[in-house]
Amino acid sequence: MESYKDLDSKYKFILLVSKRARQLLKGAKPKIKSKSKSLIRIAQEEVKKGVIDFKVIDEDEREKKGKKKEGEDSKSV
Repeated sequence: MESYKDLDSKYKFILLVSKRARQLLKGAKPKIKSKSKSLIRIAQEEVKKGVIDFKVIDEDEREKKGKKKEGEDSKSV
């Protein structure tokens, strides 16, 4: 696979494209001009061109966020 920014696998590429396509479906404006009208194709082009910012969260950060959210839920009850 060609390297698109920090994407090191096809799996991450597909996850990022699907999340961006959902944003476009919900009304987000495309960040590029495209000949295609397919939102999935537009999302793919955006990711390939590197115009989509993203952050890869490692397991430690994911666990911290999960614990923080659980703690917030118990306070509001």
